Amino acid sequence: MSDGNGAASRGGGAAGLRAATGAALDTVHRGFRGAVAGVLRLLFPSAAGCPLCGRDDPDLGPGLPCRACRAFVVAAWEPEAFGGRPVPRCPVCGRALDRPGVHGVRAEGATSAWGVAGTSFPICSDCRDARPPFVAARGAAPYEGPIRAAIRRLKYSGESYLAPVLADFMAPVLAKEGWLVADALVPVPLHPRKAVRRGYNQAELLARELGRRYALPVLPAALTRTRETPPQARQGRHERLVSMTGAFAAAPAACAGKTLVLIDDVFTTGSTAASAAQALLTAGAKRVFVLTAAAGN
Repeated sequence: MSDGNGAASRGGGAAGLRAATGAALDTVHRGFRGAVAGVLRLLFPSAAGCPLCGRDDPDLGPGLPCRACRAFVVAAWEPEAFGGRPVPRCPVCGRALDRPGVHGVRAEGATSAWGVAGTSFPICSDCRDARPPFVAARGAAPYEGPIRAAIRRLKYSGESYLAPVLADFMAPVLAKEGWLVADALVPVPLHPRKAVRRGYNQAELLARELGRRYALPVLPAALTRTRETPPQARQGRHERLVSMTGAFAAAPAACAGKTLVLIDDVFTTGSTAASAAQALLTAGAKRVFVLTAAAGN
């Protein structure tokens, strides 16, 4: 009993240290970004606005998301902050319990998002019918409006400077969910051919930003994509699940016995996250959580 309490204490202490270190590093990081953006304001006035929507918000400083874009995320994800009604969300996938074609159900005698067996809690019917291998998934922002546009620019227009901007929204979620106790962050990999064409893996850029802020290791080699998969934008849920099955392989030496947080840009049906998480678990990972810059409802 004492060993368990000691381990919990050590884990809590490590998480607290990471949170404190992350806060300090984040302050320095923001200051550096602000200084760079200040130089850009002098040299290139058009580059000084909000990196998401282009608005100028002098109260927040150049190069940082404006108040309107931050309010958009809060209003969509936490409407109660603006006097709206809370949106009940599935504790497993993090999406709205009641969304088109899906409804909330009770999961009797199942395992909750925090690994507590024998509990009864509401989950969405998608997660009940095909329980994901990961413990829980969370998106930091809705995949809509300026966030959706920013992610597409990051992926398809070479605007890699947007990675730290999106990581600004992800970092508080990582801490709020209690995932700072994780052993490492694992970015969802691109197929090598796609990585060469794009010039970088956007998930790895996001993971490295978060790793720097919270002093968490990033393991890009822990997971590889075994085959190139077709674009999923026009595929339905079942087609995506089928196309992603067996699309990843993980290195046991990097994963065995570890609690890992899988990092990606978008969570939609969860097919990519499920396939990647299953590969990590098959390689010996203890638990896998999923954090993305955005998620669809």
